[in-house]
Amino acid sequence: MVRAAAGDGRLDLVELDDRLGHVYAAKTHGDLAKIVADIVPMRPAPPAPVRPAPLPDRAPDTSPRTIMPGFLLCLFLGVFGAHRFYVGKNGSGAAMIVLAICTFGVASGVWAFIDLIVLATGSFRDEQGRTLRDWT
Repeated sequence: MVRAAAGDGRLDLVELDDRLGHVYAAKTHGDLAKIVADIVPMRPAPPAPVRPAPLPDRAPDTSPRTIMPGFLLCLFLGVFGAHRFYVGKNGSGAAMIVLAICTFGVASGVWAFIDLIVLATGSFRDEQGRTLRDWT
């Protein structure tokens, strides 16, 4: 116990040498108890952190994006293709902006209405072809 305390830094080398001399000279357990009585016990190591159970994996064809933000973006800003930017379809989102400017929103409005229906039915896909399945 005396050497462990020195190894942990609870005793310096001079005190270790002094206490070891007393330990070797001790005749009874009572003598040993007096030598180590003032050594602060070592704190136990903290318990290992508990790892949470892994969440169930999504199906490989399911997008991490959810339907609700895409649906709301399509409903309020669909003419400008905001919902397509949300799912990563930047090219078609930019095309919707160009159509909104060139046709005063008519062509991109029809396109947005069709996308709104596709989003509501849960068939809309992201840039990697994965389906948006979860509403929230």
